[in-house]
Amino acid sequence: MQKEQDSSVQGSGNSEETYLTQLSNLMLGVLRSVKQDVQKREGEVPDEAAKLRYSEQTALVAICGCCLEQALEEGGKGTENKDEINMGVRTSFISETLDLAPSTVTPLLDALENKGLLERRRIKEDRRVVQVLPTRKGWEMADYLRKRNQKRISEMLCWLGEDDCAQLLRIFKKIVTYYSSGGRI
Repeated sequence: MQKEQDSSVQGSGNSEETYLTQLSNLMLGVLRSVKQDVQKREGEVPDEAAKLRYSEQTALVAICGCCLEQALEEGGKGTENKDEINMGVRTSFISETLDLAPSTVTPLLDALENKGLLERRRIKEDRRVVQVLPTRKGWEMADYLRKRNQKRISEMLCWLGEDDCAQLLRIFKKIVTYYSSGGRI
């Protein structure tokens, strides 16, 4: 069986290139399936969440996480009641955290602000510095998105089963090792 796979790969040129193409096609198929699943489930999603693009969802959850983490570092003040968290994160920090250019982050923040999910504040000490802070609606949406995503991942992992999850973990660790070595293994 292994010989058959090897010969079919070798017959089509560079085996590494063929494996990469196959992996790429597999990943695209998985992503298409996930997208279709999300579209099917949109009936379950509150109207407000359905109006958010994936990039907006990711940014909102990240911003809320950063604000909460920052509040915890400041001594946990106000973390029980998110309405009391009054310190936002800088737009430059958001750009670094999401690994996006500032020119990409600005329209993303504009969209979230227009939807009432976050607000921008200038710091009194330095009016050039802008901080981003979730609104109450933003905190609620981020909590909802985080719980929904955890539920979906949990369902998927249960469906995969213990053996497939162990293999998936092994493969992800291998990918991390590859990239952490600069692609030179």
